[in-house]
Amino acid sequence: MHSWAASAERAPFGELPDGTAIEALTLRNAHGVSARIITYGATLQALVAPDRQGHPADIALGYDDLAGYVPHPNYFGAPIGRFANRIAGARFSLDGKTYSLALNDKPNSLHGGLKGFDKQVWRIDAVQSAAQASVTLSLTSPGGDQGYPGSKTDYIESVMKAWHDTDWSWDIEAVSLHSYTSAGWPPAHPSTGFGEDQYARLLGDTLHMEQLISAHSALMDRYDPQKKVALAVDEWGIWLAPLAGTNPGFLVQQNSLRDAILGALNLNIFARHADRVRMANIAQMENVLQAMILTDGARMVLTPTYHLFHMYVPFQDASALPVHVAPGRYVYGAVSLPRVDAIAARTTDGHVVLSLVNLDPTKPVTIRTHLNGGRLRCARGEQLTAPQVDAINTFDHPATVVPKPLTAARTAEGVLLLTLPAKSVSVLQLD
Repeated sequence: MHSWAASAERAPFGELPDGTAIEALTLRNAHGVSARIITYGATLQALVAPDRQGHPADIALGYDDLAGYVPHPNYFGAPIGRFANRIAGARFSLDGKTYSLALNDKPNSLHGGLKGFDKQVWRIDAVQSAAQASVTLSLTSPGGDQGYPGSKTDYIESVMKAWHDTDWSWDIEAVSLHSYTSAGWPPAHPSTGFGEDQYARLLGDTLHMEQLISAHSALMDRYDPQKKVALAVDEWGIWLAPLAGTNPGFLVQQNSLRDAILGALNLNIFARHADRVRMANIAQMENVLQAMILTDGARMVLTPTYHLFHMYVPFQDASALPVHVAPGRYVYGAVSLPRVDAIAARTTDGHVVLSLVNLDPTKPVTIRTHLNGGRLRCARGEQLTAPQVDAINTFDHPATVVPKPLTAARTAEGVLLLTLPAKSVSVLQLD
């Protein structure tokens, strides 16, 4: 969606019941005409124009605030999709396949279904003020949305099919995949001062990376069973609201213990799919998004994410080993996550390394470690945790979240006992 005007401004327009922030974008010209579009449904909320006497009036049907739009399916000022008007019986056939749609106008499907384009949060791609100012909004409707066909993997399937079916004078080494954790768009969650609700919600959101990689890998396997073409997750990480007092365009955010735990979960997912995922680049190295390093002039501080990556160095060039943990679930409200996530590998010099992530922010977990086919003598490594999930390192206090030495206790039966503190990442070498 693209509109032109003399100026463009953005401002808050309220929150949805789940906490998602909605913005209003107002376009104005020099003749007293203005249009306000909200990100909920990309809806034209107001259109003000002067009459012949120069008196301005809103000539568009709409509600004064967000609370009016959410419970009322009137479609005022909204783009309709995927289909405008009714589809009889909420069913249609395409290429010999019948699709059943969301039923919202018995017995039919109306204007895209229960959650059509008018009830989804659109992404702000650009807001520009100039002689020809503009605002650009976009929305991705994945396969299965309200029952309609299509897939997030359509593009990658086209690429892999072309690669498989044609002898090219060139070749491809990898297919690119970008996926950020934001739990809603535009990114609105703070990088400091958050509680367990946002902690749980963002960790739940980041675990969707597993489904995304699994779906792409399964499709690529159909055309490339020998796994010649890699899947490169060349942009990933947590994308949060810009830090207060910074230029929003610079994407500056703080980096907390939560972000390190989130990073560990993604690294573990990549490790489990290492046969296909052969490159994964966090965004970014310095001062931007989930940065490793924060700088201010001559000052520099290492973030919790930096320390996480340093702890995971032993996994480089290692060979994956199967690992099984069954510690139950961490549940917060409607969010249910595995309490512990783990990976294991054998290094090039023969050592076994193990990563254990305790997602529960309030309860420690005791792990009994067995090594099939071998006897454990000791385990030592490092552990990353802090008193609060939103703990950060600052220029004045750079060591709030840093790894501490870790040693597991050994029982008489040769079993290693390891206590994982709440909200922690532990990496050990088993001998």
